[in-house]
Amino acid sequence: MREVQAAGAVGMRVEEDKAKGSTAVMFFRRDDVPADIVEKAAEVRRLLKLPADAQKFKLVYSPSAERRTNWL
Repeated sequence: MREVQAAGAVGMRVEEDKAKGSTAVMFFRRDDVPADIVEKAAEVRRLLKLPADAQKFKLVYSPSAERRTNWL
């Protein structure tokens, strides 16, 4: 994960919305990423059980085990 993040292929940010408030998101980038980093990013996705086709995931902090699409 550290190598993937250092290469700029994955990151986290807080998005502000006046109606919803602050939301933490994790995102994956595919443009101009070396092949070895793409493979490592795929492994991160596999370990976190994230769909391969989504780019952005909302980070949700909750004691609930409920899982929704694009929630992490």
